[in-house]
Amino acid sequence: MCACVCVCVNRLGEVTRFLPNRSNANTISQTRISCCALCCRVLLTIGYGTGGTFHGAGKYIKSKSPSTKIILAEPGSAALIDSGIKTKRKDDGSSLDSHPAFKGHPIQGWTPDFIALVLEKGLNLGLMDERISVPDDGGTKISIELARTEGILTGISGGATVWAAIETARKAPTGSVIVCMLPDTGERYLSTPLFASIEAGMNKEEKEIAESTPSNLFH
Repeated sequence: MCACVCVCVNRLGEVTRFLPNRSNANTISQTRISCCALCCRVLLTIGYGTGGTFHGAGKYIKSKSPSTKIILAEPGSAALIDSGIKTKRKDDGSSLDSHPAFKGHPIQGWTPDFIALVLEKGLNLGLMDERISVPDDGGTKISIELARTEGILTGISGGATVWAAIETARKAPTGSVIVCMLPDTGERYLSTPLFASIEAGMNKEEKEIAESTPSNLFH
């Protein structure tokens, strides 16, 4: 099961609404983000792993709403697309070796050490209107902020996607709406650096809150 959240961000970088959904199919997730983008009809920010969602959702959105802009995000420390260097391929389309612009980065699920063929085909179709680089700590910071202020528990890549949306919103024309999809849940990152600042046990403030409830079990 995949938790899918569609987030809209205003020009001040504030999350204005989100639509929680659950699905077990990537194609359903693509349909949801496509419908959200078509409704808002402005800007879609999206990261990439293999590039399947970028290609699939992007092609559908462009066919229905050519004016919708797609901003493709990638780690600043692994800017494969920005490098302009194409991936060398075997006869079957798989990568021949590691991309020369690749460096290790903390945004799990994003940007492997090659440009997947499906991503390259999407780029060749002209689906990307702009590209944006996300700093290494951008995803983690925004993931934590989303959990604290919006009640959205997403992973590092989800935070990186919203970081890209916020930066896009800062320079977008007045009246713009920026849409992004968070296809991962923070539950998968409990043992990662994303939650390193959170103690395993409850602190004093948390204990006081827990003990203030009539049915508390923390004696």
